[in-house]
Amino acid sequence: MRLTSIFSKESNSSVKIELTELGTLRVFTSSEDSGEHVSEFEANISGNPLIISFNSKYLNDFLNNIKSDDIFFESNGGVTPVVFKSAELENFLHIIMPMKL
Repeated sequence: MRLTSIFSKESNSSVKIELTELGTLRVFTSSEDSGEHVSEFEANISGNPLIISFNSKYLNDFLNNIKSDDIFFESNGGVTPVVFKSAELENFLHIIMPMKL
């Protein structure tokens, strides 16, 4: 995520997260000046495929403060707030509003 956020500086600091039917989570961004970056991770995904955009600073704030390998991501669609949870911290959640592009 940190590397992707470096490339996002030219594109309103936005990064996109794509959840696929094949169990892949892609984090990507592109900029005319700095190029593009894509990171892919295996994920357990339930629900419909989704592409959603966030400000990279808000995602990094969450990821830098969580020491868990398992993170839960709950969304009702591309324009509603998204809840991020840690598997290890039951009473902790982080809510991020997606960006419209």
